[in-house]
Amino acid sequence: MTSATRPKRVHKTKLALLETVLELRKSHPYEEITVEQVLETSGVSRGSLYHHFSDFFELIESAELARFTKYVDVSIEQITQLVSAASSKTEVIQGIRQITRLTQSPEMRPIRADRLAALVRAEGNSRFREKLASEQERLTHALAELVRMAQSRGWFTTEVDPWQVAVFIQAYTLGRAVDEISNTEKDIESWNRLIDRVIEHAFMA
Repeated sequence: MTSATRPKRVHKTKLALLETVLELRKSHPYEEITVEQVLETSGVSRGSLYHHFSDFFELIESAELARFTKYVDVSIEQITQLVSAASSKTEVIQGIRQITRLTQSPEMRPIRADRLAALVRAEGNSRFREKLASEQERLTHALAELVRMAQSRGWFTTEVDPWQVAVFIQAYTLGRAVDEISNTEKDIESWNRLIDRVIEHAFMA
């Protein structure tokens, strides 16, 4: 993992505060979590909280960002393993199909919702937007580098721009949420096969 994609280390007290918020988030919306709950649950002093965060809202934002960062790291690791372990285009196609079915599954719906919520929050909060932009660029950069690797091995066509392929992959993953909001029963495998077809015809060499 390069310095551009490597997650930063976090101070143990700061980490305890973030983990507390994330644990409380399992049963409370962010807006219902209070500073008193966080301090009591974490055992961290108020002074320590404000040493690591300028205000309580920054702690909440940082916890939301941590959830996003965790997704970023998992995504990078999965695709890195796929590209690094593959020895042929056939293996790459099979691996991509497996990752597609994982990322598009109903079980991943909460993660899609979290990512969309983070993007919406960023539009009205310049501080959060700047932090989110850094993580988003880290993910896109890592995916683009993996596309370049696949191109160098003759698996992906060089007619497509790696950065735009990376953006497209993320876009169709989030796009699943468009269908999930409806009440109509969905054929998820039909959606997955469409993604397979697009990738194999538009990106593969």
